[in-house]
Amino acid sequence: MSVAPPVPSTSNSLWSVVRRLSALLLLAALIPFLLRFPAIAPWLALGLALYLLVLLRDPDAWLVVVPMALPLLQLAPWSGWLFVDAFDALLLCTLAAGLWHGGGEGRARPSVGARLLLLLLMVLAAIGCWRGLGGGWPPLDANALVSYYSPLNALRLTKGLVWALLLYPLWLAARGRDPVRAERRFVAGVLIGLLGVALVVVWERGVLHQLIFFEGPYALLGTLLDFSTAYRVTALFADMHVGGGAIDGYLSLAWPFAVLALLMARSRWWGALAAIVLLGACYAMVVTFSRGVYLGFLAVLAAALLLGYWRQRRALPRGVALLTLAALAGSAAMALWSFRSGGMLAMSCALLALVVAALPGWLAGLGVSVRRLAWLSGAVVLALAGLAAHGAATSKWTSLPLPLAMAIVAAGVVLLAMIGWRLERDWGARLAPRHRILAMMLWCVILGAFIPSLFGSRMEARFAEAGSDLQARLTHWQEALAVVPADWPDRLLGIGAGRFPERYLWTRRDPQAFGTLGIATEAGNRYLRLSGARGMRLGQRMRVRPNTAYRLRLAVRTEAPELKLQLRLCHRQMIAPSEWNPRCASFTPTVTDTAGQWRRLEFVFDSANLGSFEQALRAPLLLTLANRREYRLLEQPQTLVDIDDVSLQRLEGGRELVRNGDFGAGIDHWLSYSDFDHQRWHTDNLWVHLLVERGLFGLVVLSLLLLVASRGLLAGRVVSPAFGVTVWLALLGFLAVGTFGTLLDAPRVALLFYLLALMGLPLQVETPPSRRRSVVVEG
Repeated sequence: MSVAPPVPSTSNSLWSVVRRLSALLLLAALIPFLLRFPAIAPWLALGLALYLLVLLRDPDAWLVVVPMALPLLQLAPWSGWLFVDAFDALLLCTLAAGLWHGGGEGRARPSVGARLLLLLLMVLAAIGCWRGLGGGWPPLDANALVSYYSPLNALRLTKGLVWALLLYPLWLAARGRDPVRAERRFVAGVLIGLLGVALVVVWERGVLHQLIFFEGPYALLGTLLDFSTAYRVTALFADMHVGGGAIDGYLSLAWPFAVLALLMARSRWWGALAAIVLLGACYAMVVTFSRGVYLGFLAVLAAALLLGYWRQRRALPRGVALLTLAALAGSAAMALWSFRSGGMLAMSCALLALVVAALPGWLAGLGVSVRRLAWLSGAVVLALAGLAAHGAATSKWTSLPLPLAMAIVAAGVVLLAMIGWRLERDWGARLAPRHRILAMMLWCVILGAFIPSLFGSRMEARFAEAGSDLQARLTHWQEALAVVPADWPDRLLGIGAGRFPERYLWTRRDPQAFGTLGIATEAGNRYLRLSGARGMRLGQRMRVRPNTAYRLRLAVRTEAPELKLQLRLCHRQMIAPSEWNPRCASFTPTVTDTAGQWRRLEFVFDSANLGSFEQALRAPLLLTLANRREYRLLEQPQTLVDIDDVSLQRLEGGRELVRNGDFGAGIDHWLSYSDFDHQRWHTDNLWVHLLVERGLFGLVVLSLLLLVASRGLLAGRVVSPAFGVTVWLALLGFLAVGTFGTLLDAPRVALLFYLLALMGLPLQVETPPSRRRSVVVEG
């Protein structure tokens, strides 16, 4: 008897041909997209080509690139495209490369129960999309891709789940090749993407402007630590042009991976990068000023502590666990007390004392002689107590008598030092020095980041309004559920993916209070039609020279007896916190009935510092158009205005700066912005969103997915234990944030959520064909 190598079957060869032909067809579908895409199409094509070359050489490179690009590759503000963007092209390339390579050997396959759940998710996506499209394919006219009122919004809200289902086999193939490397690559991709988000948030906050145009350390710290501003960051999440919680959902899913990278770092450089990213992520979460994000963070922290205790309950004495919990609560209380009595300086001294008191134990664990270091540590703590008292004496925020405030912060420093010493004593023999240092540093970062925000004037005002805000949200959830008809098909299957904005528009008592926009056609000429609204506007990214004379021209037409047209050239972010903006050139002409004729408007102005490098560091420059309804105009009937031939040129002539100003290419290069009224676009609750658009069926399927995934992730059978716990905590934080946010109406965030959940499905390992032996009997 001898062993012969396996012979490739005809069916396998045929399947390989079909796979590669399918991959080529997917790549061919990119050609019309790139030919039509309005923003940087040549550079995008070059980037996708290079990405394909990388994937052909390394099929698992997508594990780094896709999580990295997910929060960063956002071109909607430049392209104006809402339903398809460059990230979809990236995912299409990823899928094509995956088909080209195949599953590889030893790929784990989902178990029978997991396959059934995957089938239910496919049915959920198909039914939701079909019902959202209205039971058929809508006409592709000029308005099909203009706003979220379009039936094609069903495709947009379905694609997050669909992309996750398509990427899941690639994840299994990568795990089959090398599970450890697959997890590390995915964590690296999330870490790089999170770093990019943190850097964008720092830019949004004006810190980059302060670093370049340095006005002194106090101005820099004032910008960095300004927790009283009304502006909430959006990073590059273009979905937030109508509000929502896209950045909230992303941060809740991503930040636990920064902790994992820090704990599992194999080099100092990688550990330092993970620490920087974690610090940036905490800062980004703080300046969202979102109570949902804070709730999600606390839920993850509490769950991590409880899970850690449960898994170590036999080895960890209950007294140590209770003392540790009391020490953490006490340190948080003392840090807060120091902040309220002495400001940032006193709180910083208190947190430093926590670290300094534990330092001798850390160094002893690393083999360093600490005979005199304990005395030096005590002296440093006393010095920090004196510095904290000085902070209380010079603070303008404390309301306590000066001697009392100084005594409180000094005592707080000493008490925190005692807590640090006690924690080091209890855990010195139970955790490695590196892990003790990381845990202490992480706790200090958490306290230092969240206490000033949670108890600053901005969040105190928001928490003071929590009761009325909750009542408003309950009312909105009831109104959202009321858009679902009372018949059983709608209750069971939902009204369809992406249909909430339109249904909410027409079921409200006063739908004309909402602004709408569309592209109209007359005698072959396309133009923009805007209805009146307070915060609805259409904008385009612009580039102008500072201190230059410009001419802004456009044609308008209306039948309204009176309306207020608002034209603004402003440096602004995705969402404006208020109507007032000092970095603007504004024109608000009153337009009356034009008797069916086009009326030409022209404005000449000097750009002053608009378009300068200094202003560009603060925010991008946008030209916005709005049919502004406010004050007495709110009491008048709804108005419509037609706009055409928008032009912006230098006064002495030159190239046209407005792209697609005649709207001949539909909405290309233009993006709508809703600055104030966001509830009409979102249910503001993840579960309400599911009930409205996916029905009871969607609610049950998602609940099953989360239950099955939780079991797999916490058991550590389908992924490594540390990775599984991290994914589970990320999902838990996401669900907590979903208490006050829809989240799943942002396709990229939905993709990451579903992909993480799918990673927990149970698997059955398939023996690779190359390892099967054919037995030939020679006689």
